[in-house]
Amino acid sequence: AARFEGAHVRTPSGIRGAIKGQAKSADAKPGCVRCTFEDKLLLSDLVILKAWVKLDVPKFCNPIDTLLESGGGGAPFVPSEGGGVGTALA
Repeated sequence: AARFEGAHVRTPSGIRGAIKGQAKSADAKPGCVRCTFEDKLLLSDLVILKAWVKLDVPKFCNPIDTLLESGGGGAPFVPSEGGGVGTALA
């Protein structure tokens, strides 16, 4: 939660606010934060934080070369107009 200090938050009803810091009470769980808002919140208000987090996406390549063979064994079938009988794409 420390890296989001100063981030802007808002409610769907349009009340804007900001994250001030970590909650320091004895029963605060990790990730609990203190926020200030322009107006008083209701118990039913949702608080939304829009944040971008950088992710490392692993590079993965799985080529399927059996579909490229000219044996017709891997050719997909497409149903034709008449009778639902499939014809091979070649």
